[in-house]
Amino acid sequence: MEETLRAFAAYSWCLYNTKFHMALKNAIRKVRNESDVTDLLKIVLAGYIFERQGASPYFRWKALELVRQGLHNAPDQFWENFTEGANGVNEMCNPLRYDENHPERNLLCFFQDSQRIQEIVNNLGNSEIIIQTYKALDNIRGVGHKIASFILRDISMAVESRFAVGIQQDGDNVYWRMQPVDTWIKFTATQIGLCQEANREIKAAREICNRCIAAGVNPLRFNAGAWYFGAGVMRCREQLREILSVGCDHSRARLLLQAGLNRDVYEEEVFNDAYIRPTIADNSVRDHLITGIRECMDANMLAEIENNNH
Repeated sequence: MEETLRAFAAYSWCLYNTKFHMALKNAIRKVRNESDVTDLLKIVLAGYIFERQGASPYFRWKALELVRQGLHNAPDQFWENFTEGANGVNEMCNPLRYDENHPERNLLCFFQDSQRIQEIVNNLGNSEIIIQTYKALDNIRGVGHKIASFILRDISMAVESRFAVGIQQDGDNVYWRMQPVDTWIKFTATQIGLCQEANREIKAAREICNRCIAAGVNPLRFNAGAWYFGAGVMRCREQLREILSVGCDHSRARLLLQAGLNRDVYEEEVFNDAYIRPTIADNSVRDHLITGIRECMDANMLAEIENNNH
């Protein structure tokens, strides 16, 4: 199982070298250097806060348009403009709804404190900061565990905060608060024995983190890599189930890596066995991924991969 966890963690390089996550890094740089949170807010609105079932794509567009108009500094006016002409807005679970009696439940109010946001991005290796930020995000109307942990995971990875194996607060491992559990993560984790299928979201997140840490694997990288591999490469549960069932079959693992790393490898044996349509076109991304894999694959296999890519 440890080799499987490390392989998924290596795949996280693919996800964190996409244009979206490069934009996230640039937004965080502006927070650190200029105390400007506007770009980070735009990214949260565009890629995270409406990532729940039933949310209209219109919400994302309308929110970004209002930020461009500068209305994010006036949450009450922002909400009034957001709801004008919009259909299907559920006030009970919309993170942009403004209630003067509970400003802490509004996303824009959370982002108004630029000093607080700066402290968060600079200290996500600190257990207290992780816990406090998770609680604040989870308390925002309509957010919940998946979106709160999704935001924290990606910001932590973007700022490359130091992974401290076993970081705990009062005996509780804090990394489950940065472990979003969607259908791909739940499916992958149950297939390789990290958690039980019947487990609820937070319990599954805790078990995944504990098992990763016990194996010396960064649980955030496992989460990102497993999601990328399932949703971005495989895109089919039955095919993913078959690949995960081979366990520690090194010859098949080599085929998977060749198919994922080299767009020129289209041999029928590789494609039919791995079910992977190569997605990595950029050589620098490929080099990053090989670097990540270097720690978890034996030297002979790595040499073969590198030879096939040069």
